[in-house]
Amino acid sequence: MDTLENIFQIKQEYSYKRKPISYELIFGILEAGYAAYEVENIASTRVIFVETEDTISKIAELSNNQNWIRDAPVILVMCSDTKLHKKIHTKRDSELFSIQNCSMISQNILLTASEFNLAGAIVNSFDQKKLRSLLSIPDDILVNNIITLGYPKFNTSPAIRKRIIKNVFYEKYSTKARSDKVFPIFENKKLKKLFTNFENKSDKLLFKLIKKFK
Repeated sequence: MDTLENIFQIKQEYSYKRKPISYELIFGILEAGYAAYEVENIASTRVIFVETEDTISKIAELSNNQNWIRDAPVILVMCSDTKLHKKIHTKRDSELFSIQNCSMISQNILLTASEFNLAGAIVNSFDQKKLRSLLSIPDDILVNNIITLGYPKFNTSPAIRKRIIKNVFYEKYSTKARSDKVFPIFENKKLKKLFTNFENKSDKLLFKLIKKFK
């Protein structure tokens, strides 16, 4: 899949087929994940790879009983080791930079997974203390998020997203002046086609939702 198409098509996936993912594919995705930029080249992100049904079921329970998690064949628990950052930064900055590193790697993982017809979701709500106990995570390691991965059960459209023009300002916060000139991205034919296709799908999805709840 084209990189730009991949970016605009990616979505949170909550339904998975009961189909295993090969180790070769998983670790290829992780390699691509770690290719992300890291602040000052400090490799602070740690990943716990989980595939046993019992452990995944317990993680689902610790994540506010989100039962859909149990269907995921693979779970990646994304953590950060801040010790290397702390050698040259304050505690606050060390935590911030390690979270930024983990976020960029997490996004790379999801984009790469999509390239191989896999899908995923990021889980942010979970019981930190019990998760640490379950996975033997040391107290000085931050638990940032959980990524579920699997082959999607349904072929659904991406969620409706806001366009860049609504969220990017010129020079000062909330200033919209000249935004049309600042972002010639809309004049790019390829991107314009992608935007049009994406908006058409979003409009259809929105219409279905309105019709359903009318």
